[in-house]
Amino acid sequence: MKSRILLFLIFLLISWPLTASATDSTAEQSISAEATSSAAVERWQQLSPAQQQLMRERYQQFKQLAPERQQLLRQRLEMFRQLSAEEQQQLKERFRTWQQLSPEQQQKLRMLKQQMNQLSVEEQQRLREEMEKLRGLSADERAERRSEMRERYFNRTNGSGGGGHGRN
Repeated sequence: MKSRILLFLIFLLISWPLTASATDSTAEQSISAEATSSAAVERWQQLSPAQQQLMRERYQQFKQLAPERQQLLRQRLEMFRQLSAEEQQQLKERFRTWQQLSPEQQQKLRMLKQQMNQLSVEEQQRLREEMEKLRGLSADERAERRSEMRERYFNRTNGSGGGGHGRN
C-alpha cells in the first residue's frame, strides 16, 4: 500500500508541479505558477477516465496520511525533482523493479538495507565496490561471492567488525 501511495505521489507531483506559495508575490513566480497550472491541466485532460479516477483515489489516500508523512513525501518529491532526467529515469526503473518483487523478496532487501546501515561508512563503501565488481562475473561466481560477502559483512557472531574489516 505504501509503495503504491509513493508511486502515486511521485506521478502526481511530477504531473502537477508545486505552484508558488501565497507569500510569493513576484510577477515571475505568478507567471510560472500559471504556466505550471496550465501544463498540469493539459496533462490531466490527456489521462483516460480510469486513470483520472485512480489519481483521485490515490490523492484521497495521500490526504489521509499523517501530516508528517505527507511532508516527508513532499520532501522526497523535491529531492526527486532535483535529480537529472537520467537519474530520475533510473529511479523510476528501480521502483518498477521493486514492485515486481514478491513481498518476501522486498522484506529480505529491507533487512539487508538495515544490516548495511549498521556497517561503518568504510565498510559500506567497500561493500558497494565489491558489489560493483560482481557485475562482470558469471551467475555461479556471483552467487559464491555474494555468499562470502554476506558472511563477512552481515553474519557476525561477535563485535569484531566482520572478517577483519573493523577499521573505522
